[in-house]
Amino acid sequence: MWKSECRKWRRLCVFLCVVVFFNASPVFADNESLINSPDWAPYQWFASTDKKHENEDYIALKPGETRKIPLVAGELERLWFTAIEPDAIDVSLQNVSYVSQNQSLTVPFARMGKPLNIAHYLVIAHEKAVGFYLVPLTARQAADKTVPFVHLKQNSFLVVTNHSSKSEGNKFFYQASIRSLQNPIAAMQGRHQSVTQKVELPPGGEKTIEITGAGLIETLSLSFDQPSDVQSLILRAAWDGDQKSAVDAPLAALLDLFQHGESVNSAAFDFDGKKANLKWPMPFGKGAKITLQNGGSAPVNVGVQISYIVLAQVPKYRFYAAYGSARTVEKKPVKMLKVAGKGAFCGLNLSITPAPDSGRRTYAYLEGNETITADGKKYEGTGTEDFFSSAWYFPKKPFSFPYHGLTSKTAAPPAVSAYRLMIPDALPFKKSLQFDFEHGNNNNSNDLLFRWVAFWYGEPAMRFEIADALQDNVQRSPSEGPAHLNIFVLALVTALIVGGGGGFIVKMARKRAEKSS
Repeated sequence: MWKSECRKWRRLCVFLCVVVFFNASPVFADNESLINSPDWAPYQWFASTDKKHENEDYIALKPGETRKIPLVAGELERLWFTAIEPDAIDVSLQNVSYVSQNQSLTVPFARMGKPLNIAHYLVIAHEKAVGFYLVPLTARQAADKTVPFVHLKQNSFLVVTNHSSKSEGNKFFYQASIRSLQNPIAAMQGRHQSVTQKVELPPGGEKTIEITGAGLIETLSLSFDQPSDVQSLILRAAWDGDQKSAVDAPLAALLDLFQHGESVNSAAFDFDGKKANLKWPMPFGKGAKITLQNGGSAPVNVGVQISYIVLAQVPKYRFYAAYGSARTVEKKPVKMLKVAGKGAFCGLNLSITPAPDSGRRTYAYLEGNETITADGKKYEGTGTEDFFSSAWYFPKKPFSFPYHGLTSKTAAPPAVSAYRLMIPDALPFKKSLQFDFEHGNNNNSNDLLFRWVAFWYGEPAMRFEIADALQDNVQRSPSEGPAHLNIFVLALVTALIVGGGGGFIVKMARKRAEKSS
């Protein structure tokens, strides 16, 4: 999005209101609904995206102007907005109703930029960005028909009034997700169990913990002697005897601690310096294999606790988390993920750093928009930090909220690391999904290093493509042997091709292998 005026003024206004009902556990009390997200109805996407791709991702409001933005009937999953002058705008929804009520209402969401408490919404206002996120209901809550859930009716509108008297007007940016049908919820019933082990991993060592039968991992907890140990581990998980890992990423990346952030506390993962918790619900039908590998140069001692539910019925979908990396190329967006099959995209952790040979000194690369294409339908955003429910090139200091956060930001070099958990607004797809991210204004950079982890749910043994061009997460299973054996094999093949000259290469490779062993 266009941000040339972002440095005119900044104010720190932190307002956090978490709406919790029926004494339920905090926001992430929706395991039952999230694991069925591939069956959710697709949502309609509304945003101030510049269709001409000229980076004018906003609605220009004249002094005193009121603008009515047409929406559709359904359930508001997420509403995010910001403005050049956020203190000068009112935002409301017009022509809505509550469950079991027929009257049409106008519901104010913000007055003079200050957000209002709305039933069943997590409300977060942070440095000029305002977000409303529908708190997912648990199965027990969904059974209570008295819950006053807000629904948009036909001919509903997002109404914005600009109270600024400045002649240049105000610029309003927004994103809204509206789902046409109520999400299906299947209550998970089973026997709670846990596995606890103390694991000692030498450099390069790995340990696999297996669980048999059908179940659902609720929490995977890892405790460390040293906070820096979290940067050494690679986590892999395979379901149902599949040889290909469904989860494969450095643990720090799974926690959005790419740039050595100190802590994070989100709805799906947290880390306090000593203990890391992964709280994504992870279903499996015929067993689970959790593998930890020490990719560092020093031994790591880690306490492992896996809390899970033993299920009588096999869950339909599986959890996936894949690591990717790339260097930006001019005129081409970063290809982050390509998936074939049925599933639902539900989150992204992203790190962007200038390459060592870059002379970059600003965050202008954040002008790029994301484009998620689900079954041929595009969902395009309004700016890089807007995707992460922030604004104006992110605040100066890191922050952590249930569904979005900034775990690291540095000025020299200008680098950021952020996460977005699409838990209320998981994006389902029936046949295919592709996620691309622009960089800068119309992909105008060639000096940035992107590292990310994509999260989604989908059918067992799904086919997906994700590139690790920077080779940050190269996987070597025990059957592949140490790296020096791979060098020996490569040299042997070379010798066969080039003849006598290759004999020298083979000897050198053999000596290197013997020395390494």
